[in-house]
Parts: sequence; structure tokens; C-alpha cells
Amino acid sequence: MRFALNVWAGWSPIIYANDGFKAGKVWQAPGGKPFKIELVLIDNPVTMRDAYAAGEVHIGWATLDMIPLFLEGFVDRTGMPKDSRVMPRVYQQVDFSNGGDGIVVREGIKTVRDLAGKKLALAQNSPSQFFALNMLVAGGLQPGDVDMVYTEDAFQAAAAFNAQKDLAGCVSWAPDIYNLEKAKGNRMLITTQTANRLIADVWFARADFAKDHPDKIEAIVRGIFDAMESLKTETAKAKVADLMSAGYNIPATDTLAMLGDAHSTNWAENYQFFINRNNPANFERIWKQSYNLYRRVGAISNPPVPFDQVMDFSVIQKLGAEPKYGETKDEYARALPPKTLSQIRAENEEILTNTVVIHFFPNSWDLRKRIVRRLDGKDVEEAYDPTVDLVLDEVGALAKQFGNARIVIEGHTDASMKGSVPAAMVRARG
Repeated sequence: MRFALNVWAGWSPIIYANDGFKAGKVWQAPGGKPFKIELVLIDNPVTMRDAYAAGEVHIGWATLDMIPLFLEGFVDRTGMPKDSRVMPRVYQQVDFSNGGDGIVVREGIKTVRDLAGKKLALAQNSPSQFFALNMLVAGGLQPGDVDMVYTEDAFQAAAAFNAQKDLAGCVSWAPDIYNLEKAKGNRMLITTQTANRLIADVWFARADFAKDHPDKIEAIVRGIFDAMESLKTETAKAKVADLMSAGYNIPATDTLAMLGDAHSTNWAENYQFFINRNNPANFERIWKQSYNLYRRVGAISNPPVPFDQVMDFSVIQKLGAEPKYGETKDEYARALPPKTLSQIRAENEEILTNTVVIHFFPNSWDLRKRIVRRLDGKDVEEAYDPTVDLVLDEVGALAKQFGNARIVIEGHTDASMKGSVPAAMVRARG
């Protein structure tokens, strides 16, 4: 079988598990059937999509946000598959980008809002665009507020920013973003080390292959999880750096340094991603956000494919019954030490500023306060602020996606006392 991947640290587990890119190692399916995997480097996502659709590779690579873009060519105007055999099935998340993606700007740009009216270089229909769109919306801007200058890929976006001084910023990948940051007059605005639950790398199988070879799918999921555990040792990291160097044609010192750009997601983290419906950074949330943002910029016009027609958590659920996997812990949850507001502001500049509004009933702390209104001659009970759950959901998703950020919540209240002073306390004036 042939498994496509790109130049990215997150694929280190499958490279390690396969002992390199060539179809040499003999894998064992759960029933004992042997098979081999050839890892095929296809860095361009469009080329990879076409090879996948043609059956030249059985498994494709993507960040989850990219798959709705692929599906735009796989479904018709009613949202129905043109060819059900090529519809993707996602079985496993391999990582979250953890500093591998970022926005570098000129030193005069201090916050996301400062990008309004400026030029930003990035690769269109890519993780870079999804990252940029999320940052703009989270920062209180709309996609149209920024002049997006599109390049063929993220590396060219970095090169354009370096060459063209009229560009206020660029969205690119490591190591380019860190090299640009070092240049005089540039600064890093934000990376996925802060927004660390936004860019999720996954692999997906053709529907026909998945139907015919469920045992091989399970073996791959197991192999990747087992390799993640092995790669916690320095010896294994050095070995996979050599294997990546050979496959990517990059010096081993660079591939070793790349490993920190991605956080490999173990079984517990996959459970949170696929199965926990209350997780604000889960598969469903990212899927729907992708459709929402790409529709805003006109990249998608066909009806959205429901997330549960693409997501398949059957293997993740099955492995949960085995202590080896089911007893793993979420290793990406981090607790920041408490600090005062003055300490936070002294150490860090604000990146994003957003305004949300929640209406409280006078003299009440109850977020879901219900009141009675007179409507068409009848008393009707309704929520004082019917949008409160949507607002809290938005805030919760933002807090989860920016897992390494400190969030300062500042509130404003109406102190006019209007409507809140009992009539008995009001002194009559003659």
C-alpha cells in the first residue's frame, strides 16, 4: 500500500514505525496477514489530492481544515459524492502544530488588528490561510479587512515577505518563520505554539480501500501510536531524524530540530479529538469552522459534507478497551502558573483583542436569567439574553484553541443605577 505524506515533523511516528520511506518492513495486520507500506513524499497538496483521486496512493495527508477544500472537487452541487470510492475516511490525528506555523510581521505591527488595511502574504487554500483567517476573526477583523497576497506555497510567502517591503506580514512554516523573525525590522506576531490546538494533522484513506482492508487501517493506527511512545527516547529521536533526512533530503540536524514543531497526539488525545463532543477543539468544531471560513472567502460553494461522513472513530474506540492505549493521559494539557494582571502585561504584549457582549438582568448574576414578557396579550417566559450560550461557546472555543495563551477577561457594567434602586429609597422632590 502507498501512504502519501509531506515534509513535516508530525509524520515522524509513521516514518519510524515503517523504518523509513521504502516498502521494506513487514507489517502485521491484527489477523496476522502481512503487508508493506511505501511512504510517498508528495509535498504539494493539489498534486497529492490528484494522486489520491486517481488511486496512485491509498492514504493521503492533510491538516483537517484542508479536507473540505479537497471535497469541493469530490462532490457535486448538491453535496453528493461524484465517486463514493474516493471519499476520505479519517481514522487518526497524528499531531497538533506546536510552533510549526506562524505569522511574521514588520516591527510596527503589534496586534492582529494592526494588520487592517495591510498586505499579508500566504499560500491560498492551505493551513496558512486557515491559520490566518482564524487569527483575523479572533482578533476582531474580517477577512476582507486585510489585503491577502497569495503565493504558490508557504515557503514562497516567506521569500516574498523577505523581498518585498510593502508586505506587512506573511504566514509560513518553520524554519522560515524563525529565520525571518531574526532579521532586523521583523517580529513574530503569533505561532501555533500559542494557538496550539488549531492546526490538526490527520491521515485519511480512500473509502474503497478502507472497506476492503479494515485490518490494515487498524494496524497503521496501532503502529503510529506505538511509535509515538518509542519516540520519547533520545535514541529513537536520533534514528527517526536520520530516516527523515533520507526521505526529505534535509540535513539530519534540521530534521531533529523539526521534531519540536509538532505535538504527537496519543490515544487519549485522539479520544478527545474524535469522540468527546464537549471538546471545543475537536474534529467537529474544526470541520465546521473550516467550512465557515472558507465559505467567507469564496473558496467553497458546494453544500458542506457532514463531519460524521468523513470521521471514523471505530478504531480509536476499539483500542480504548486495551489498557496500553485506554490508560494513556492527555499530555498536551498544560497549566500556566498564576500571575497578576500587571505581571502578564509587563511580560507580554497583547496579540488579540476581541469584544463579546453578555446582557445581565439588573442586579442579577444569573447568566441564564429568565423573565416574563407580555406578548400578544399573553405572558411568555423567555431568556433575558438568548445569545448567552452561543457567546460562551465562542469564548470556550477560543480559550481551548489558544491553549498556551493567557486570556485577560475585562468587563464593563452599567453603573447608572437606572432601574435598580427601590422606589422606597427615592426621596420625592417638590
